[in-house]
Amino acid sequence: MKKYLLLFSISVLSACATPNITYDTELKAEEGVLLTKVICQNSNIPIISAAFYRIDQKQNSFLGPTEGGGIVVCKEPYLKILKVKEGEYYFGNVGQLKIKKNNAYKFKIERNKANYIGNVVLSGRFQQMQNTLYLGLSVRDSEKLILDSFKDKYPDLYNKYEYVNALAKK
Repeated sequence: MKKYLLLFSISVLSACATPNITYDTELKAEEGVLLTKVICQNSNIPIISAAFYRIDQKQNSFLGPTEGGGIVVCKEPYLKILKVKEGEYYFGNVGQLKIKKNNAYKFKIERNKANYIGNVVLSGRFQQMQNTLYLGLSVRDSEKLILDSFKDKYPDLYNKYEYVNALAKK
């Protein structure tokens, strides 16, 4: 039963993933761009996701953020460029696992800027013998590599938005 619930949750979360923006995407006055790379590490689970919430928003482990925030999924494209309202956020879930706010990675989005929050590293392992699921989230700083990739793959967006380092921290 747990296996079917896990597969259902994975399919729901992957359908809810926030899509990358394009050059034509218009930002509202209160929005900024979240820039991150999602890295899948040591995983035997097909898709792992992490939900981020506005700092004043409660977690919802099944539906993810209901207003403000978003979901990043460990699948192509791994470089995520998302439209997000300005404000403070925290990673509140990895899959169905809730992360306590006082132990979560937090970051701030500035309006009308490309905010690099670091590389989000998602890991997950299902141990069938123990019927146990292990999930993890960490943040790595690879600013130069991501900035070069952003510039090479999305030159229009790179030139459109001022870049800021908004590295997520505990």
